[in-house]
Amino acid sequence: MTEVLFKVIVIGDPTVGKTSFVQKYVNDSFRRDYKMTIGGQERFTSMTRVYYKDAHACLVMFDLTQKNTFQSCVKWKKDLDQKCTLVDGSPVPCLLLANK
Repeated sequence: MTEVLFKVIVIGDPTVGKTSFVQKYVNDSFRRDYKMTIGGQERFTSMTRVYYKDAHACLVMFDLTQKNTFQSCVKWKKDLDQKCTLVDGSPVPCLLLANK
């Protein structure tokens, strides 16, 4: 049987819980202490094209307790659509994910 690899990216504003979400479902671990990661830092926005590259699907995450993070989801989706498409040129499929 041939193994198939899918790249699913998680995007959204800083502190919405992207890293915690991935850690929980990939490694079955959860840390309550917050540590900012490279994906959430504004100064690394120029690197998003590299992060998005070859994505098959996307989770756009927001924090239910921070209204502004929900409003930012449109910005994140537009950024993804401008920088990345599937091989056939269609948009990367996305799910909107509420957290916390």
